[in-house]
Amino acid sequence: METRITTLEVKMDLTYKSIDRLDHSIERMDHTIMDLRSDMDKKFLHVDQKFLAVDRKFCWVIGLQIGTLLAIVGFMAKLTRFY
Repeated sequence: METRITTLEVKMDLTYKSIDRLDHSIERMDHTIMDLRSDMDKKFLHVDQKFLAVDRKFCWVIGLQIGTLLAIVGFMAKLTRFY
């Protein structure tokens, strides 16, 4: 009977140790995931800034094209004495 109790105690100790190792592994994994999330947030912030720069340049290009179109239409209207 005592040997059975001893083996059960050993198994319980091993089980507790395994559970402790799993808890530590989960804590490390949670910490790693939090680090990855913060890194991703920093990268996406950088990408958002790039898109804002491209968006601003795009607006300038569109503005220049519309201005050029109006100048050409005005010049052509003046040539035909339409205006």
